[in-house]
Amino acid sequence: MTRILGPHFPQSLLGLANRVLADFGLEPLYEPLSINWPPSDVVVLWIIDGLGWSDLNEAFHRQDMPFWHTQGHSPDRLNKLGSVFPTTTVTALSTFHFARPPAHHGALGYTLWDPEILKTVNLLTSRDLMGTVCRSSIYDPRRTLYDELQHRQIMSTVISPGSHRGSALSAWWYHGASYFGYQSPSQIPGLVHRALAEQSRLIVVYWPGFDTISHIEGPADLSGHLELQLLDWILAKTQAQIPQEASGRFVITSDHGSIALAAPQHPTNPLLSRLYAGERRALYTAWSSGEVRRLCTEVGWDDAVIWPNEQLWDEGWFGGSPKDATFRLRMLQTTVLPPSNQQVIMPEPEPAIMAGGHGGWTEAERDIFVSWWPVH
Repeated sequence: MTRILGPHFPQSLLGLANRVLADFGLEPLYEPLSINWPPSDVVVLWIIDGLGWSDLNEAFHRQDMPFWHTQGHSPDRLNKLGSVFPTTTVTALSTFHFARPPAHHGALGYTLWDPEILKTVNLLTSRDLMGTVCRSSIYDPRRTLYDELQHRQIMSTVISPGSHRGSALSAWWYHGASYFGYQSPSQIPGLVHRALAEQSRLIVVYWPGFDTISHIEGPADLSGHLELQLLDWILAKTQAQIPQEASGRFVITSDHGSIALAAPQHPTNPLLSRLYAGERRALYTAWSSGEVRRLCTEVGWDDAVIWPNEQLWDEGWFGGSPKDATFRLRMLQTTVLPPSNQQVIMPEPEPAIMAGGHGGWTEAERDIFVSWWPVH
C-alpha cells in the first residue's frame, strides 16, 4: 500500500499564522509561509469555513465572486495551501489562532476523549455525548497569536458571530484580541471600520455560513453558491470602508474543504460500540486496528484507511511530539477514515446523516488556499 503523506506545515495555516507574526516584526514560532507580498500596516484576514481549493475555483468559474476574482485571482495572489489533520474546524483554527501545531495545542479533533474526566468532549459545545456541560482541561489557557501581538503593543480584533461570544472555545482561541460579534454579515463592513478606528492592525473575520450549508445541503447546493455571492458583496463593501490613507491588505483563507456525503449502506453502530471520539470522517476509537478492520468489513468498508494512532504520531501528522502526555490518550487507540463519500453515523446533537462533511484526508477535504490583495 502506498504510504499516505501527512500535512506539510509550512504550507498550511500554521505557516500562515507565523507569516502574520513575522510581518508584524515578531520572531515566528515555526517556519512561516513563503509568500511574496509587500509590507502592510493593517491586515484584514478572512477565514471562510469549509471552502476548499476546488470549491473556490468552481465558484470563480461560475462567476459567483466577481469582486474577489478581480482582486485576488491572479497567480501571484492565489496559492494552494494544505489543511491539518483531521480536516476539521477545531483542529485547523486552533492551529491558526495559537500559531502552533496540533501537537502543541492539543485540539486533535472535533470531539476528544478527556482521560481526566473520563468523557468524550465536544469542543464546539463543551458538552459530553449525553449533552452535559463539561469542565475540561482541554481548554487550559495557551498563549495565542493575539497574545504574541499584544505583548508587542500590536492590537488585534476578531469579528465573529455574536452567538459564539462567551463560549469556552472562543475564550480559548481569541485571548488577547478584542471580540466584535455580528448578528448579520451585513454588519461586518461597519465592524471592520470600527476596529480600524480603534487602532487594530490585525482584524480576523470568521465566516461560518458556507460550512453550515455544506453540512446540511452539500457543498454543491445552490444555497452554497448564493452564500459565496453574499460573501463577495460583503468583501466589496468592507473594502470600501477602508480609509484611503490606510496601507492595508486583504488576506482570505479557509480551514478545510468539504465533500458530498452519502448515507452508509450498512449501520455503522459497531464502530461506536467502544469508547470513541473524533469525526464522522475521521473516527478515533478504542478498538485495536485489527478489530477495526474486522468491523469495517462488516459495514462494507474494505477500503477504509485504518491507522494505529502511534503511527500518526511517529510520522509527524500532528507537527511533533505531544506537548502533554494526555494528548495521545485523547485520540484513544485507532483512527478510521471511511471510504470516499462515506461517513460514520454519529448520534445527537448532530443529525444522524449529513449531506456534506470533512475531517478525512481526500484532496477536496485537505486542499485549501490563501488569496490576497493590497487595499489602497
